[in-house]
Amino acid sequence: TIEYNGNAVCLTRDNDKYCIATTENPGNDNWEKQIIEFPFTPNVKSFVATSEALFILDTTGNLYTSVDGNVWTSCDQQWSHIYGGYENTLLGVKSVDGKYYHVTYPTSTETEVAADCPISGTSQMLVFDNSWSTSPQALMIGGKCANGRLTGATWAYDGSQWAKISNTPVPALQNMTFFPYFCFKQNSDNWNFTKYSTLIAMCGQNEYSRVVSTVYISFDQGMNWKKADDLMQLPNIIPARQNAQVLVYNSTIHSRSTNAWHEYNLTSLPKGWAIVNTFSSRATTEVSEWECPYIYLFGGEDSEGKTYNTVWRGVINRLSFKPII
Repeated sequence: TIEYNGNAVCLTRDNDKYCIATTENPGNDNWEKQIIEFPFTPNVKSFVATSEALFILDTTGNLYTSVDGNVWTSCDQQWSHIYGGYENTLLGVKSVDGKYYHVTYPTSTETEVAADCPISGTSQMLVFDNSWSTSPQALMIGGKCANGRLTGATWAYDGSQWAKISNTPVPALQNMTFFPYFCFKQNSDNWNFTKYSTLIAMCGQNEYSRVVSTVYISFDQGMNWKKADDLMQLPNIIPARQNAQVLVYNSTIHSRSTNAWHEYNLTSLPKGWAIVNTFSSRATTEVSEWECPYIYLFGGEDSEGKTYNTVWRGVINRLSFKPII
């Protein structure tokens, strides 16, 4: 499952039949489906998108592209692994005489892959702007290096070169799930909570071929990672998995759309009592609806490679409450 032109796009295989399902928001449950007749045997796990096109490898490493998911054409390239899209450029790896090279498409640049840089099993690739770089940054985490060892490092690409940026990595894992979100960090001095842009990495397969479900979090764009707090860990009802994808979409919540919580009208304080240090609300009108960012976890596989046919939805619960402005 990938994001393409603002839509969630899910490619599935059932025996020898393939289907692409598309929706503007997974929370609406209104997928448009089309059966795809590939002129080759696709490697479904390699399905990615740039800002302009879809890409996929066949089972022998030949690269194909499409603008609509229905008609596919050859790129006359043979790669061993696709990292993901960087704006309108595709990033990946190819093998030549036992050596691995970073490659791009459609313009071709090749640089030898560093020994500690993964050449397969990497997470989803994220691309975003930040205040300490002059160009967008593409990030990925985990994977398998050319020597067969797994890594938990975060690697970044800035449009011209690759670099390992993590000082404190996650444990060595491959096939992790990776996505941007935000959390609230507590100030221990005054118990205030500050909203932080965060990266979340979870699940994957370890060096013993076991899948895990641990959630890790970074508050500094992938440079330092730590195990997330207990309440941020996946619940036991969600099995451990690898090769799952996450997309985040907002859904509008109305103040009367939930029957679980109700606004409580406080009674007046007794005569002689007063509330101190109060501040008037900045809201000019009553809050009646707000946007809530839901996390959608698609598919994945167990330790034996069996695919889960489920989609899980999660959210930090406080974000579903009526905002206090």
